[in-house]
Amino acid sequence: MRKIKKSKINKKRFIPFIFFVVSTVILIIMLTQYIHQKNMIKDLKSNTSILKNKSKELQQEIDRLTKEIEEVNSLEYIEKKAREDLGMIKKGEKIYVDDETNKETQNE
Repeated sequence: MRKIKKSKINKKRFIPFIFFVVSTVILIIMLTQYIHQKNMIKDLKSNTSILKNKSKELQQEIDRLTKEIEEVNSLEYIEKKAREDLGMIKKGEKIYVDDETNKETQNE
């Protein structure tokens, strides 16, 4: 009869111990997941900040290029480039050539 009592006493102590162990394991798992998710959120916020800065830079570049396109498409710009790069003149214009400048460029 004594053996039966001992096994009952052990069972009564064993169930709370198992409950404690299982609860502890679950708590540890939950804490590790919490820490992991917190680190992920921190990384994502950092990436978001970097991407927002990159987006602003790209938007500024788009604005600059849009203005440049508008300038290039203007008649004033086309005329300026035709005169400077191609040496074109308007009808009826007179061109004066400086001989000293031509001599300097030929000597070089």
